[in-house]
Amino acid sequence: MLATTTDATPATSPFSAFNFALFCAIVAANTIGLPLYGYYYGFSLFDWGLFFAMYIVTGMGITVGYHRLISHQSFECPNWVKACILVAGGWALQNSALKWGSDHIRHHAKTDEEEDPYNASKGFWHSHCGGKRGHG
Repeated sequence: MLATTTDATPATSPFSAFNFALFCAIVAANTIGLPLYGYYYGFSLFDWGLFFAMYIVTGMGITVGYHRLISHQSFECPNWVKACILVAGGWALQNSALKWGSDHIRHHAKTDEEEDPYNASKGFWHSHCGGKRGHG
């Protein structure tokens, strides 16, 4: 038998030290490591092209895939297109499409209330990325 609950407050994941360390490592690599690499070795035209292509592809994966396709279900497409868009969204490292979509749906339902996962009244860090550090 499935357990049911009447508690309307969504369960939150415990703080994940691994996820937080991974987040810090990625930020450090991008803000320290990449400029150092560029200083010592330079960036080729291919490097810049790959950077801009991935910027566009991952951005489209989040905005078209996670946001419009999953959260708002605003269009339909063949499964192979769905797979490509969602993989591109995964490359943005903003959690799974299921987690991202459910958080976004809850955000629209509970905007600026305690249950809002992006509650702006809890400050900039929580609103933009602090709420994500504990999701496993």
